[in-house]
Amino acid sequence: MRVWGALAAVVALALPAPAAAATPRQVKAVSDGLAQAVRDARLASADAARYRAILAHAVSVQRRLPNPRAAHLAAVIGDVSAQAARYDAPRALALFSMLDFNTRHLGSRAAPAPGTDLQDVDGVVYRAWSGRGLQFHPLANAAKLNSLLAAKRMDEAQLLAQALLARAVPVEGGLAWEYYFPFGGGTPPWTSGMAQAVTAQALARAGLLVEASLAFGTIPSSLLMHVEGREFVRLYSFTRLAVLNAQLQTVLSVRDYAELAQDPVAADLSARLEASTAGLLPSFDTGAWSLYAYRGAEANLGYHAYVVSLLKRLALRSPDPLWREAADRFDRYTKEPPAVTPLARAFPALYPEPRDGFRDELRVEVTVSKLGTATLEVAGRRQSTWVTRGRRTIVWRPDGGVPVGVHQPLLRVVDPAGNAAEVALPRVEVRRDTTPPEVLGARLQAGALTWSVRDSETPWVRVQVELRGAQGRRVLDLGPRPQAGWARPRVPRGWWQATLLVADSSGNAASAPLGLAVGR
Repeated sequence: MRVWGALAAVVALALPAPAAAATPRQVKAVSDGLAQAVRDARLASADAARYRAILAHAVSVQRRLPNPRAAHLAAVIGDVSAQAARYDAPRALALFSMLDFNTRHLGSRAAPAPGTDLQDVDGVVYRAWSGRGLQFHPLANAAKLNSLLAAKRMDEAQLLAQALLARAVPVEGGLAWEYYFPFGGGTPPWTSGMAQAVTAQALARAGLLVEASLAFGTIPSSLLMHVEGREFVRLYSFTRLAVLNAQLQTVLSVRDYAELAQDPVAADLSARLEASTAGLLPSFDTGAWSLYAYRGAEANLGYHAYVVSLLKRLALRSPDPLWREAADRFDRYTKEPPAVTPLARAFPALYPEPRDGFRDELRVEVTVSKLGTATLEVAGRRQSTWVTRGRRTIVWRPDGGVPVGVHQPLLRVVDPAGNAAEVALPRVEVRRDTTPPEVLGARLQAGALTWSVRDSETPWVRVQVELRGAQGRRVLDLGPRPQAGWARPRVPRGWWQATLLVADSSGNAASAPLGLAVGR
């Protein structure tokens, strides 16, 4: 998740396309859920009536919108419907305020690009999500609150803080701010330990210490896990994905909260998480870049830079020199080119024309030290692909017109920060096949044809049998075949002089007599 200002974005996973329209079942579920919440005294009847009006307006607007705006709004209605059994005052406020905001925005303009943040009149942040409209986003809201406080825009900060507290759901350990859209295999509502930590920090900075303690309380109660026996924060409540930037941000945010609230429990947790991070840090360090998550893929540039900034902040607040050394090392990775080592000492000759599957492409095996864009150039033709660290095969597929001759391939790898490494590869020869197959043997006996040819420049040969007789000339086409094989051609009735015709994939042809063939 991306947060306001210094915090970086969590890459959104691909989400399924929403339905084109809200279904009657979803509308009924919302209405029934509101009615049940009123009966259970979880919701005031006046609030339920207001939310029914918001739903009715959303359905009316959605039905007349063009796609993709209609699909986005339908997805939000579906998200509100999915929580119908859980409506209470804070959840209903969060959900129906989100629905109302989407209806107003999508009713008059296009959906913004994914990752765009918009705010309502109270300053509540909604983030545009792929295929799902504008979603209430706790981490973005906590980061926004922090930025308002840092800018000393106190009236706006207090307005947002109160709006967030009105949307806080009581859970074991304190208060939680929930996400209401499916993400990464998680079913809503789900929470985030990182979001809770940043929220506790922001509320404490706003002087709301009691509320901040409730925001913090959910972390030790339900949003911690162990990785290699060390404590680690759950970025997402539904998974054990151990994300480095979330851990570092949580250490810093919990420490800020602990100092402002004079909370020894939080101070102890921050210290334990810092010690855990120190022990696990080598598992996130490839020697050339950082990993996004434990035993996961390399971080993109935004996340790597975010980790560097967090390490620098931690180095300023911790006496342990490990953090300054790690910050300097990770920062250095953004200035060093990738290490690229070719593994081949020679390449076989290429036959890019025709495209017959035989040595049409150059395959280069290399090891690279970190992620980046690899561009392979042969005879002035460049082709690029994305690579990650390790042993990789980079393929150059010519699109025709490559001149015959010996060429010097060049491989250039550029990391996300723009650092480039270029290596010259062994020379490669481009050829055209102009040599016909050599017929080693051919026989047509008792209706069975056998043949054997030799041709090192083709993957197959087209086999034909030419028949000449009183009835004229016939050609029996057996199609592409291996260079040695057998078949039973259907010889027409009569007496024929038979000849084997073979042609390679470039059309170079050879023949061999087969003698008399009799068709019965």
